[in-house]
Amino acid sequence: MTFTIHKSSGGRPDQRSQLALNSRTAELIRWEPFSSYNAGRRLRSWFRFLHTGEAGGIAGQTVAGIASAGAAVLVWTGIWLAFRRLLAYRRRIKGQLAASLSEKDYAMSGKG
Repeated sequence: MTFTIHKSSGGRPDQRSQLALNSRTAELIRWEPFSSYNAGRRLRSWFRFLHTGEAGGIAGQTVAGIASAGAAVLVWTGIWLAFRRLLAYRRRIKGQLAASLSEKDYAMSGKG
């Protein structure tokens, strides 16, 4: 069995350790505090908390929240721009079709 032990109420990875016990005898198999991890594993452990802003406390979460709101605005404006371009394209095609039909009508009337 493997247990993760947190020394704090937050999710900081430097406050976590892993304990592995034999499930039959409860003998200690492995004890891994955060300080025993290699540099790559320590860095990987911090990535999620850096990504969500948790590692920076309230300031980090505020920056992450602003970035998320900005991403949502970019999605909305991209969809709206595509919709406006579609409407303009349809108006342009409709105008070209109307002009084409009126030229044919003019030519058929014998005035041209």
